[in-house]
Amino acid sequence: MEYMHVTIVLSAMLTLYWLYEVEYKRYRLDKFRDKLFMIRGGLFDAAARGEIPLDHPAYLILRTNINGMIRFSHDLTFFRFLLMRSEMKSEAGKSRSAEYKRRVEASMVTLTDSQRQLITSTNREVHQSVMLYIAFNSIPGKVFSLGVIAVSVLIWIVKTVAGKGSESTNESTASAPSFVNMKMMRRPIEVLDTEANMIGCAA
Repeated sequence: MEYMHVTIVLSAMLTLYWLYEVEYKRYRLDKFRDKLFMIRGGLFDAAARGEIPLDHPAYLILRTNINGMIRFSHDLTFFRFLLMRSEMKSEAGKSRSAEYKRRVEASMVTLTDSQRQLITSTNREVHQSVMLYIAFNSIPGKVFSLGVIAVSVLIWIVKTVAGKGSESTNESTASAPSFVNMKMMRRPIEVLDTEANMIGCAA
């Protein structure tokens, strides 16, 4: 009987492991890719309506980034994200990052205000989707993300309470925190964009 109980427990654990590591992550990956396809489709529709030229450098860079995200999304894990950041600290990585940043800044110069808003909002939507996918696709990612969110909320509460004691509360104090837009995440996001752009160009 004991062997039977052990067998049942092990079978249940293996089943749960398989459901999480295979089926759940496969579902998450498909859902993430569908989201990126929708964002890319929305960007193309905007260009088709004449909101931005299809051959504009800013449009092409962002579309290439999305293509790169879709292509290597199966390798986009929390640990891969951390490793990617360390790889970009090398001389070759710094050079690629600087070149990518130069191209992005140059492409944004000739945009109108509405075009810049289109590119910025679409890029933000991509970043939010990517960060949420990375954050909640693994146990370490969930632990790290929940910790960051908890700290952000605590800081926001402290600032809000402190702001009530003063005569005026500025806009940054009144707005809720977002772990996607935190300053500490800007560098990793730039690294991710650079890597995605390289992969997208090679596609």
